[in-house]
Amino acid sequence: MPTLRIEHDTNECIGCGACEAVCPEFFEMVQKSEFKAHLKGSKKVYEKETLETKDAKNVKEAIDSCPVTCIHLFENNKKVA
Repeated sequence: MPTLRIEHDTNECIGCGACEAVCPEFFEMVQKSEFKAHLKGSKKVYEKETLETKDAKNVKEAIDSCPVTCIHLFENNKKVA
């Protein structure tokens, strides 16, 4: 089974909530200094939240719904979306 990694660039996120609307199993909106999306269960690496998973169900829909393209999907370290 391939290794999948989801990356969410929190600096680019505008907090529109589209990702949470289509993919609530991975994304939630949180209030810190600003209201932004959070990748559930992720690790913070610099300005990006990263999460390794075996199932990225609905993540491609979240990627497509993001108006600032701050969500990315990698399979075996190769960007696929």
